[in-house]
Amino acid sequence: IGTNLTGTYYLHVKQVYDIAGNTSGNVVSQSYTFDNTAPYSFTPTIGTVTQTSIEINASTSDNNGQTVTYQYSINNGESWQESNTFENLTAGTTYSGIQVKAIDSVGNEYTTQGITVTTIHNYYLLADCVGIGDKVDYSSTLHQETYTPNSNKTGSGSNGQLYTNLTLEWICVGTDATYIYIVPTVVCENIYLNGTIGYNNGAGELDTICSNLYGSNATLLKNVSARCPDIDDWNSSNIKISSYSTNLTYWLATQASYYCSDWGTTGQGLRCCREGNCPDGVDGSWFTYRVGSGTSYNTPRPFRPIVLLPKDITYCENNNGVYKLINI
Repeated sequence: IGTNLTGTYYLHVKQVYDIAGNTSGNVVSQSYTFDNTAPYSFTPTIGTVTQTSIEINASTSDNNGQTVTYQYSINNGESWQESNTFENLTAGTTYSGIQVKAIDSVGNEYTTQGITVTTIHNYYLLADCVGIGDKVDYSSTLHQETYTPNSNKTGSGSNGQLYTNLTLEWICVGTDATYIYIVPTVVCENIYLNGTIGYNNGAGELDTICSNLYGSNATLLKNVSARCPDIDDWNSSNIKISSYSTNLTYWLATQASYYCSDWGTTGQGLRCCREGNCPDGVDGSWFTYRVGSGTSYNTPRPFRPIVLLPKDITYCENNNGVYKLINI
């Protein structure tokens, strides 16, 4: 009859006589349909995509009216499944080998070209999900930097090399139109600040230390800055240090516009509040800054940085309630 035929064919059997003259009877005729044609070509469409799943929609028909079923592959045809939804995928991952195979009821197949789909990322703008009091995993973005304080700024030759602390826990203490402010929950290092030199230059040197150890050169994130907090941060309506981070001692504010008392003789060091009016409930030790000479002042004081994260470019993943910062 032939092979690879497609369409309807008729098989006719004519009368046959044997040598004795017997006949087979009337002519027999029967139609037969041969189908070796695959379903019509088509391009699948992308349905619902989540962080862990991809839905693929397929629709075509068969030239002989056969019923069409579909199988789906996410690995360029290495394996197939009947469900049109791929599950248990990885967030933020591109899958480039997604194919659909259409099969008619007699087994003819048409396989589509591969299409590419990326699952939804599980990161968000930090500003859209973090609030005051939330933990922020800033340490995982850091690498270790070192800095040796300048004795011409600290007034002391006792300061050794300082290191980035990669194990700190960080907490959000405020936001404004531009930044999200985070601080470590414990102090970082100790520093000696002595005499007139330390008094006049200590705050600026602490800014430099914080910037070098916790700012842009120590993190994978973009446009991040770090400095030493000051009383303006305390007084800011956007930064709630007093409510969410206790014992943030020894913040420096040595600007001339501040009124300072308890200088020298009391052994309390220098305590500063703007215009002499400390905020209600402020523990004076928040602003204690030991300078001077003699053993009563020759004690290293702890400090901690405040990090400014740009709101419009800082992204994060929510990792069980801790916001892990990521570089995009």
